[in-house]
Amino acid sequence: MLNRGFSLFEMLLNLALTSLIIISIISFYPKFHLTIIQIYQQHRLEVVTHQALSGLIKDIRRAGFIANSQDVITKPAIEINSDGNCIILRYDTTNSGKWRYYLYDPASSDVFAYRYHKNSLDAQSGINHCRNTSTRWEKLFDPNEVKIINFQARQHSNYTELNITVQLKHFPAIRYQTTNYVKNSNR
Repeated sequence: MLNRGFSLFEMLLNLALTSLIIISIISFYPKFHLTIIQIYQQHRLEVVTHQALSGLIKDIRRAGFIANSQDVITKPAIEINSDGNCIILRYDTTNSGKWRYYLYDPASSDVFAYRYHKNSLDAQSGINHCRNTSTRWEKLFDPNEVKIINFQARQHSNYTELNITVQLKHFPAIRYQTTNYVKNSNR
């Protein structure tokens, strides 16, 4: 019996099929890689959004708390402006039995403000309104990374509804919208 190798035709056919497979893989890889990056960026945007909102949600749950007696309440625990882009929250952080407000020591105050302003969601303690132009507003999102498209807060009888839509600045097609319903425990 004689061992024969491949013929020239078989070799050329094998080379052509292998080339087609390699070209297909090479053309598929960039699309696959881009899809993986988009999935990762979408997930990252969702995680960043939930982390940024966690403090606001926690403050809404605490709003209205006063140690010992609810009889001393003189202002609403939660105030939302008519546009829904500013929310003021009050709760007793030190179990003192009152909501403390110190104009010149805002860090010791029991009043917390959140506002949607210039495509950003900002927070500040110790103020009673969102028109404040001080530079003490803290951005909840990195403005170089995330753009807030929409923020809306609405007060219902026993819960607060928060709607937010965010977008990655460097990948504008990647957006995330979420609605949170936060029960007001102390009202």
